[in-house]
Amino acid sequence: MATYLKDEGTTALIKIMGGTISEELHIPKTLLPKEVQIGQNFSICLQPEETISQNEEATLKKLLTELIS
Repeated sequence: MATYLKDEGTTALIKIMGGTISEELHIPKTLLPKEVQIGQNFSICLQPEETISQNEEATLKKLLTELIS
């Protein structure tokens, strides 16, 4: 879970919480979900780059299979 704390120009200050541990980070605002507003909580999912590309590849294969059928 994360909370959008503050707008700081091109970056956003967010607080990431995991159990009893929390950390505040500055991230580019472009990485925030479009609908999130200051003070709101949102889910954050971190995946290794290779996992993302494997998921994209699987999705493309599925779409191509459906188009061919």
